[in-house]
Amino acid sequence: ERRSAWESWCARGNPLLISPLTMEEAAAKLVASKDPVIVKGVMGNIPRPDPDAGADLFGVGTSPGVAEGVARVILDESQLDQVRPGDILVAAATSPGWSYVFSYLSGVIVEQGGSLSHPSVVGREYGIPVLVNVFDATKKIRTGQRLRIDANRGHIFFLDPPGHTG
Repeated sequence: ERRSAWESWCARGNPLLISPLTMEEAAAKLVASKDPVIVKGVMGNIPRPDPDAGADLFGVGTSPGVAEGVARVILDESQLDQVRPGDILVAAATSPGWSYVFSYLSGVIVEQGGSLSHPSVVGREYGIPVLVNVFDATKKIRTGQRLRIDANRGHIFFLDPPGHTG
């Protein structure tokens, strides 16, 4: 009976969450646990905007550095062949299957994550700046737009006007 259940499970594929909870409910439960590793490492910090900085967007730097480059908004793994050397990757999140493109990048911006998230760890290995928790980055940044990112301070500056697509 267990073998049959296991084979049935394998045939269905794995769900994103093994729980009846939504992602938001699961995140709330993780944060409510007050486990510092979960809250800081996985969920990350909330960006603290500095109105005097003049930045267009804010995030949390998890791999230090400053970079300028052309934004490359990637919404899923099938688009990774579009990445060009020197691009600044803009994504909702990354996963291990994305690791090979980090060698081409000058920086990374993701909408969610923490200091132990995939882009943070791989970005530190490659020595490129990474900003996480840049809310709505994939909606506010366009492919082809030139950016400067400062992961030391959590700032993103548009070097081209919003909506510019190179």
